[in-house]
Amino acid sequence: MRTSLYTILCIGIRLAAVLMAVNAALAIPAAYIAFARGDWSQSELGWLAAIWFVVLLLALLLWIYPGVLARMAAGKASQQIFESPISADELQQIAFTIVGLWLVLAGAIALAQLAIRELLVDHVLRGNSTGSLADDARQRMFADFVTEFVRAALGAMLMLRARGLVGLLRRTREAGIPAGAVDAEKEQA
Repeated sequence: MRTSLYTILCIGIRLAAVLMAVNAALAIPAAYIAFARGDWSQSELGWLAAIWFVVLLLALLLWIYPGVLARMAAGKASQQIFESPISADELQQIAFTIVGLWLVLAGAIALAQLAIRELLVDHVLRGNSTGSLADDARQRMFADFVTEFVRAALGAMLMLRARGLVGLLRRTREAGIPAGAVDAEKEQA
């Protein structure tokens, strides 16, 4: 496959966009629990929703227009072409698998931290005569547990289904293009 630094940077920027979107989505359970408990007012939740919207919009823009940032990062080196035995689909699959593995590891580490924190909270609050402190701590722990479990599960799905995601992206990109044009483009690459 003939590729360039520009192409590889575009893939990396799109991966960063996916990570931004996933991390923004993973903050929702904890925010919901905090709002339900009354820790946040509606105006604070509105500001948080606005920040989520901006992050998701930025992730969408990075996904759609990765070339702008890639050109700025690569400069004149973005023009240089080099040969690689790895196809573009394989490169995307490797990248998605790495991001999935990263999410799985981040989720597993956070779940281990939560387990340790649960043991400490249970030990410290066992003698607490008022149950409200223990209930609040347990609700926070539950929200954190759900968030980290979802992170690890999404990472595992991304890691194990990277090939299917690459195929879906390819079919989406090639939708509406005549089959002969797609085959001719692949032969040139």
